[in-house]
Amino acid sequence: MGLVCLEHLAHFAPDRELFVMQVGKSHEQADRFRRRLPDGVTELRYSPDAPAEHWRVLDALTRNALASHEGVWFVDHDVIFEGSWDRWLAAMDDQLLGDGVCCLAVPRRTASRRSLTSPFFWLSPSRLPADAPSFAPIPDRASASSRRPDLFWRSLAPSLAERDTLDAAFDALSRTTRATTFSLDRSSPAPRGIPAYDHVGGLHALTWSALSDGTDWRSLDAPFRAWMKDCHDRLRFFFASCDAALLDLEDPSLLRRLTLLSDRIS
Repeated sequence: MGLVCLEHLAHFAPDRELFVMQVGKSHEQADRFRRRLPDGVTELRYSPDAPAEHWRVLDALTRNALASHEGVWFVDHDVIFEGSWDRWLAAMDDQLLGDGVCCLAVPRRTASRRSLTSPFFWLSPSRLPADAPSFAPIPDRASASSRRPDLFWRSLAPSLAERDTLDAAFDALSRTTRATTFSLDRSSPAPRGIPAYDHVGGLHALTWSALSDGTDWRSLDAPFRAWMKDCHDRLRFFFASCDAALLDLEDPSLLRRLTLLSDRIS
């Protein structure tokens, strides 16, 4: 899935410098991914033994690997760009950099959207104050599954009520006009309307411990079951339409867990 994301980024945003950081994988899986990186993509390394919650990786990128960059777009690994993005990205760069003080721009939230991460957001590492708050969700629940989701499980249901990654940082930066939002509305032409993309989502559902511990599916609340069913259907559709050569590179443990999820919701 990450390789499809990168291939589409390279094709539909060819003027951008692209970086990737791999976390949550075995050494073997990371090597398979690395060998198929599109031309021009730079890999930034993260210690395989370090805690790998999304916010910790983001902190490592902004405070270390990309600290000197004035503006960076962070794209989740399961976002698939479609159509030309260069014009929209350039217009947004001009707007955000021209502001002079903005450090963070995130998608405008909607009441129906529940996610632990944004599909993509903009951040200025070089402008970020040294005393800016953590990027962690609230409350932050560390889990070994963030480092190796193929080996460990997590209790998923309580996490859906958490405040999203970036929320605390956004609130604090907003008080000094250092943070803003942008619309995900596609109804108007670019650069005002955002170009086409698909956010597959749902991989978090495959870390759920109830896939292996015998939890009764019928005992779960209806909204949670509906969310899991939507995750399942999106993932099934993605992998069914995936190029066979890329599908052969996918982590087999992920595909096994997707089969487990299929069995639970059937």
